[in-house]
Amino acid sequence: MSALRAPRGRRALAGRPGPRALLGLAVAAALLAGCRRPPPPAAPARPDPTIRDSGGVGARTFERLKELAGNWTASDLPVTFEVVDRGNAIVQRGGIFAVWHPDGNSLAATVFAEEGYHVRMRSTKIADGPGGELVLELETFDSGNVVPDEPIARALEMTVAPAGGPVTQRWSFGKSLDAPPRELVLTRTEAAAPAPPPAAPIAR
Repeated sequence: MSALRAPRGRRALAGRPGPRALLGLAVAAALLAGCRRPPPPAAPARPDPTIRDSGGVGARTFERLKELAGNWTASDLPVTFEVVDRGNAIVQRGGIFAVWHPDGNSLAATVFAEEGYHVRMRSTKIADGPGGELVLELETFDSGNVVPDEPIARALEMTVAPAGGPVTQRWSFGKSLDAPPRELVLTRTEAAAPAPPPAAPIAR
């Protein structure tokens, strides 16, 4: 009976797959790996929030824009500027709807167009002109609810004359740098009423 027993080495190898079986397993594993779905793309990193700078040029320019509060006209088009949200934003209505606000050390505007899209713009230039006028340039850095190939607002040049003088806005649309801008020349018709003085504290 002892002559019929397999040597220990052969008994140890009896349960292991042979070379052909190993090759088949490798091929099957490769096929399964090819059928797996690729991992989803990583979400884009969110930009860091801007830091408030109450003494920066953006905040100081925003305070100057508050002087625009009131009623204006561009030809026969009525335009209004209104300071809202406890002085943290300025709403422009007429021709285009925009919400102006400081953004870190810059000035920003969120524009809601009649076509249904919206864009966010940020200042690329803030300067004083030779006659005391305020010169602003803004560019679009984000947009939403757009239609493919729809021309959207991409840039704005704005000049604010001193002492309640006219305001000129030149809006650029689309992708063509040669396209003529849409110009609005605003003339004041009525200034906003001054804010009432703060109420006196109640004596106890």
